Amino acid sequence: ASGNSTVPAGYESVQDADVEDKLRAVFAKEFPQYEIKENVSPVTLGGTGRFMDYSFGVYENGEPKLFIMIISSNTCASKFYRWSKEQAEQANVTMINFVGAFENKIDYIINRLHQYL
Repeated sequence: ASGNSTVPAGYESVQDADVEDKLRAVFAKEFPQYEIKENVSPVTLGGTGRFMDYSFGVYENGEPKLFIMIISSNTCASKFYRWSKEQAEQANVTMINFVGAFENKIDYIINRLHQYL
């Protein structure tokens, strides 16, 4: 159908899905070499205390390479979010955000992840 021309082949089924489902599809197609874990606690990095879990963790050979937070517009003000971000930084693991309310087009997600993986 016209109007879907911007959706990369193979992603038509998730073009209107939420960002979590889009990310799962992109990981499976674009980054099959990585292990993907969901709802990863910063405690796995040696953190102690209360945190916000990372929505997704991308692992290579058992080591975390990238953490992704699905956030809402006010999440960044949360101290638990900040502590999780600091924990990732201390472990030298990049953490990026996707705002759940944004459109998060598939090609945007793919391009963004390729910057980090």
